[in-house]
Amino acid sequence: MAKRTESEKAAWKDQMAQLSASIKAMPEEQRIIYAFENPVRTCEGHALSPYNTCAIIMQAQLAGISVTQVAGFRQWLKIGRQVTKGQHACGCILVPMGKGKPAPDADADGKKGGMKFRWVPMFDVTQTEVAGSTPDPLTPAVTRPARGDDWDMEPGPLTAPPEIKAAIDESYAVEMKPAGLLF
Repeated sequence: MAKRTESEKAAWKDQMAQLSASIKAMPEEQRIIYAFENPVRTCEGHALSPYNTCAIIMQAQLAGISVTQVAGFRQWLKIGRQVTKGQHACGCILVPMGKGKPAPDADADGKKGGMKFRWVPMFDVTQTEVAGSTPDPLTPAVTRPARGDDWDMEPGPLTAPPEIKAAIDESYAVEMKPAGLLF
């Protein structure tokens, strides 16, 4: 990937400053309602802050992406997924740098106060795929038993191991109970 020129970096900083200004212009209550109506979570299941939710959705809409679950490049690798080749970040969120708590007078850009923030690129789950040979945790493992010891023979049909079949059967078992009083 080619390095960005100084003019490209300045244009990106201007875009992020405009985005930040438009989010700051929204009343806090409106940001909270917007985040509640359009929830975005990280790959670990944590909800984004209302500010970051607004930021990622606004940027993703410009890219034509609907976001639901986001993470950084390395976060996806940690859970066994990788960003599909050729994908660009759907947007950026503000992440605190260092340890400690932000000062009460710190703004969203981190220009005042004790804690600094930086924009971190994020990718939606739709922009990822299962990494290498790591199995997808949402897909049960299947085995293909051979019909003999000869490697030239065709493999048998796909079958799930007995413990996975039992787990699947248990998960689909429905226990019927008579309707009772709710009191």
